[in-house]
Amino acid sequence: MSGGEKQALAFASVYAMNPEVYVLDEPSANLDQEATLTLERELRHIKAQGKTIIIAEHRLYYRIDLIDRAVYIDRGKVVDIYSREEFLSFSDEQRCHMGLRSLCRKSPVHIITGTESNELTVRNLSYTNKKTTVFENISFSASSGEIIGILGKNGAGKTTLMRCLAGLLKQKAGSVTFNGQILSTKKRNEICCMIMQDVNHQLFGESGWNECLLSAGEAADEAAVSAVLADFELLEYRNKHPMALSGSQKQRLAIATGVLADKKILLLDEPRRLERFNLTLSGSCAILNINSVLEADLWRRF
Repeated sequence: MSGGEKQALAFASVYAMNPEVYVLDEPSANLDQEATLTLERELRHIKAQGKTIIIAEHRLYYRIDLIDRAVYIDRGKVVDIYSREEFLSFSDEQRCHMGLRSLCRKSPVHIITGTESNELTVRNLSYTNKKTTVFENISFSASSGEIIGILGKNGAGKTTLMRCLAGLLKQKAGSVTFNGQILSTKKRNEICCMIMQDVNHQLFGESGWNECLLSAGEAADEAAVSAVLADFELLEYRNKHPMALSGSQKQRLAIATGVLADKKILLLDEPRRLERFNLTLSGSCAILNINSVLEADLWRRF
């Protein structure tokens, strides 16, 4: 199952137990647009039954008509508790200052960057899992500095495509070419850095700083490491163990290590917590697996 399908299944299993109190930690994470709207309908149904629902969430737009109160927490402390009317009265500027997302689903700003050199070329890529065809005849190209969004519903094969590009899976047919050279799975693994949906599987350092040094290699420039951590608002947490960080901080740390690894291709599998950060690339291209074009604030082409 895909990450989004697992997330929907987890909610369904809780719903089947019919509890009086639902505590949901980012229930829309990994869900595509259709599944998020289904979640909203189910939450309306649960609320109509008189159940208590507590949601910790980054996405706000699907909860506008659901919430009765909003509890704002900063650095582990309850800063304020707002009524529904008070919370909805905030301007976008106020919410941005608080580190919150917009209440509206906005179309992303499309910025054309990069060259037209097309260093990376994918031709007719296909993958079959046993007897099931996951995707077939995928073709596209990418240039240095370009960011590409891969769109599709949950279970469409986006993560499998990313794994094929990274050399973690062997395709059934097709080729991946970089600078005119056809790449084997081993060679793709050497020039690609993939950030997984669950970054707990790829954080091994004793601290955030140590994690970055491991990725940057022996010739690590400490000033460059500090700059990248600062860009992702992680510098003050550099001495913390990665597993002591929040989910958002873990994902940002993993992406920071990907940037510092300085690979030619950076693959981000559902980087859903990057809206406030400007991902810039020098000499590399990035391919993002994203669930909704409405949340794809980082892509340049899809």
